[in-house]
Amino acid sequence: MVEEMIKLLESGVGENITTAAKTLSEKVKDVVELPIDRLKKILQMLNEALDKPNVDDGEVLQALHTITNEMILKFDIVVPEEQAISYEWFIGWFDDK
Repeated sequence: MVEEMIKLLESGVGENITTAAKTLSEKVKDVVELPIDRLKKILQMLNEALDKPNVDDGEVLQALHTITNEMILKFDIVVPEEQAISYEWFIGWFDDK
């Protein structure tokens, strides 16, 4: 199911991205179990989707929010107190892993 949603994200079509974002939010436990490179790619695609036409930004933001919250729990991510949090910060977190 998650792999199908990745294909929808990769399609670049607004309605597909919205559908994928909604499903990924619902399947967040499965999403964070993916290999790190796949998880990073999902976050990147969702973040980039915010600039695309015909995308429901609310669904995409919800997906980003639920995935990053689940990442904090699963990977025991400690966000530095002075750090301004952004979805780009979470994407960059993978590079330090």
